Amino acid sequence: TNEMVVEPSYFIEGRGKKFENALNDIYNKSTKHIYLSHMNAIVLSDEIVEDKMIDLYDYFLRNTDIRKDSYFIISKNTQDLLSFKTEDKTSIGESIKKIIEYNEKENAKFKTSKFSTILNCYLNDKNYLLGEISIEKNMITTSEVYLIHNDKLTQKLDQNAVLLANLLDSTTSSFIITLDNSYEVYRYKLGKKVSKNKIEISVDAEVRFLNVLKEDVNNKKDLESLEQKLNNYLTRYFENSIKYSKNIDYDLYNFNYLYYLYEPDLKENDSWKNLEYDVLVNTTINEKGLLIGTMGDTYEE
Repeated sequence: TNEMVVEPSYFIEGRGKKFENALNDIYNKSTKHIYLSHMNAIVLSDEIVEDKMIDLYDYFLRNTDIRKDSYFIISKNTQDLLSFKTEDKTSIGESIKKIIEYNEKENAKFKTSKFSTILNCYLNDKNYLLGEISIEKNMITTSEVYLIHNDKLTQKLDQNAVLLANLLDSTTSSFIITLDNSYEVYRYKLGKKVSKNKIEISVDAEVRFLNVLKEDVNNKKDLESLEQKLNNYLTRYFENSIKYSKNIDYDLYNFNYLYYLYEPDLKENDSWKNLEYDVLVNTTINEKGLLIGTMGDTYEE
């Protein structure tokens, strides 16, 4: 037969007072060489994330084999993952990676960090986000998102505030807005402009209907009115996300670092709290002519 034989994954448990000691214990027990360059994901218990993240950095910084695109993610019950069997018999690391990448692109309220992001944040005194996975109904599912500040877990985030973090990092390809109609924002350009006392966030986005009420699309003015409605909604959404960051008293979006890049002489520890923030949103509904031709009058530019 020419069919590829899928070798099942298996688990080796290592113990130690530090991550490096536990990993060395695994090396000693394994009958095969372990390639950390193949690592897809690192699953951390909440106890590690709460106050022991710093213990991992030293080893990861020294080991050049660690993949920079490996995902870090939290699980409150790692034993459930250890006993989980994937349907296609692929490794659980591959399954976790696929689930993370799908959710970050298509579910804008979920986010976790790669090793490269964590390393950058550690070296530049920035905050980062770690997402959580769990086993529900015999499936791996994403759940909460947490803020990591000063290398420790601080708090669970309002998932509505995660969207702006995804947009700022360009990790989301589309997201859904549900008002009277449902819309998909599937193409956008985000700009960041910094002055001495202000940060301006601009979003130019293309939108398409997922469902449409005929009475909302009778003519060109109706579509222009809907675009303005979307502009206002997203502007308030992002403004509220920034207010949320101030209310929890954490620089969720790393605006202090952004400010430092443009105004290094003016930057202080809490500069981000005192800056003004302007949010400018411009949406364009695509296929206007087709919509009007189907549901309303003749569309003319």
